[in-house]
Amino acid sequence: MGLLDSLLGDTPAPEPEPETEPTIEISEAEHEVVFPVAIERSELLAYKRLIEYDRETPHSDTEMPEPVQDSLDESWKELTPGNQTWSEENEATREDAEFIIEAWLDEFTDDTAVIFVPIGTYFHLAKLLWVCEARADLDEDPLESTEELLTAAALVSRLKDAEDGDAPSVFAHTDDIPVTQAELGSAS
Repeated sequence: MGLLDSLLGDTPAPEPEPETEPTIEISEAEHEVVFPVAIERSELLAYKRLIEYDRETPHSDTEMPEPVQDSLDESWKELTPGNQTWSEENEATREDAEFIIEAWLDEFTDDTAVIFVPIGTYFHLAKLLWVCEARADLDEDPLESTEELLTAAALVSRLKDAEDGDAPSVFAHTDDIPVTQAELGSAS
């Protein structure tokens, strides 16, 4: 037996510690899951012009008879929660989209910005596109498909792809998110 063996004895090799993933504790009240999306200022400005075009363009050349409007409002109320009429819902949709677009425009210091987009944001922006598309398809409605509608549709499609696709989601502090989940929920 050697000197080291007599001093140390028969010591077995230490067992390796099990590998563990590092953990980070994040406050759910101050953080959200978001998707970083590169957005062009021109896309947001086109969407903003679409909002104004939809708001300023009358809904049809002929006034809808009151019984038909009442029937539409009744059907609408049966299909959707709340007590808003069809036209009130459309205005709320415009206001939601306008709120999001304005908040995002405030993030720009150049022509492109990476915006932290919470889950479901694309839906709030898509609702106005569906209204505009439906109006453009009606012969009696003067609203027409525009370049702004196509640009806005491309933007919303990219937002949806980021959420549904392989884009990595990240946790971001709510101070870094222009429009948070809570603000989206209260905007409607």
